[in-house]
Amino acid sequence: MKDPDILRLEATVPKEEAENAEFLLCGLGSSSTLEKPHDDKKFVTVVACFNSSERSEPLLKLEAAQAFKAFPGLRDADILVQRERIADYTELCKQHFAPFEIAKGIVVVPSWERYVPRANESVINLDPGMAFGTGLHETTKLCAEAIESCAHRASSMLDVGTGSGILAITARLLGVRNICAIENDPDALEVAKENFEKNSCSDILLAQRIEDAGLGFDLVVANILLPTLIELRDPIMKRVAPHGTLVLSGITPDQEDEIKDAYGRGFTSSEAKRRGEWSAVIFRRG
Repeated sequence: MKDPDILRLEATVPKEEAENAEFLLCGLGSSSTLEKPHDDKKFVTVVACFNSSERSEPLLKLEAAQAFKAFPGLRDADILVQRERIADYTELCKQHFAPFEIAKGIVVVPSWERYVPRANESVINLDPGMAFGTGLHETTKLCAEAIESCAHRASSMLDVGTGSGILAITARLLGVRNICAIENDPDALEVAKENFEKNSCSDILLAQRIEDAGLGFDLVVANILLPTLIELRDPIMKRVAPHGTLVLSGITPDQEDEIKDAYGRGFTSSEAKRRGEWSAVIFRRG
């Protein structure tokens, strides 16, 4: 981000609701999220960062409180918003972001960690940075698992809402050669570009609009909230090749039927996968 300041939101939530809080905050435009321990072990503090030029502190607090009403366990969350410099957030990330496995044999490692890969293990070098999508969220893991299951038969992939680029990089390490990543946020777009370069994936095509992507992708992945999935239905569906696979996440189990109704007519089969309180629906063309 060019602005040296960010709006840092801290929400104290029940531990089992942390993933839900993170994803809802990302839906409001959070540029990155992480969790830090709370004195009461039943709770965690979710930290989310926002562009300071887009809204005031009181407005952000109000929007977060309204978004949290979607989950009963979040309705009483204690929310604090304050302005701070990016360097402070970077130091916080170093305390709470450690290496983790995003797919079998693929480990995400922040730049400040010294990590020696095991035999047959690949590494993604990626910092939490100013873009959501480090892979910590359930929806990102659902998408990574889906990519892993079908990468062997996919030569091309479209990643809609790439964020930090982690799913695109994961797909490359799993053998998908031709990848296009879409991201409409300029700051996240720059982060994705840097992460692709850092991980020897500079040839992944980056674009701000899905209309700038080609057609006929063997695999299309979109990890975004339901309203945007509905809004982008037609351009997303157009880009799935015959016999291709579409993975949609960022939805809750009670939204699965709505997604199937919206997309199902263009595919021969669908199945839902779940992690925690989140779902991914996988569509396939015959």
